[in-house]
Amino acid sequence: VALPVPDASAFYVLNASNGEVLAAHDAQAELPIASITKLMTVIVALQHLEPDDVVTVTRAAAQVGEERIPLVAGERISVRDLLKGALIQSANNAADALASAASDGNVPLFVSWMNARARAIGLHHTHFTRPDGLDAPGHVSSARDVAVLAQVAMPSPVVRSLVRERPDKI
Repeated sequence: VALPVPDASAFYVLNASNGEVLAAHDAQAELPIASITKLMTVIVALQHLEPDDVVTVTRAAAQVGEERIPLVAGERISVRDLLKGALIQSANNAADALASAASDGNVPLFVSWMNARARAIGLHHTHFTRPDGLDAPGHVSSARDVAVLAQVAMPSPVVRSLVRERPDKI
């Protein structure tokens, strides 16, 4: 049986149960990764925060645009709700609020943790400059690295349960 060929400039298709690469094209090309970034943001945030923690939203995080959930500077919100916002609704402000809370307001430090984790798990064609995935120079990954990132993220019971949920109001 022939596999379908994705209509994409780069792809990496693997069998998640055994790691077999089924198809690939330009799998190491460094391309903008947009909201896939939020998987790494969540992985790193969960190294520093518990889902039941309650954090305060910073002014900078509340103001991040494009995809967003209703957040107000100074608002107290659970990490679980920010995780939902980031993973289910792809909310950029939720990702930035997680990064800020995990790093005591030092988002560049948080991004350095994201890059360190990327290196540790073998993402050789990935570099983060933001926790939310908004376009920025040098914010890139490859199809292969995204597949590895997903394999690292999905065993997390928190991530697995959240990505199964449907969009909701937070």
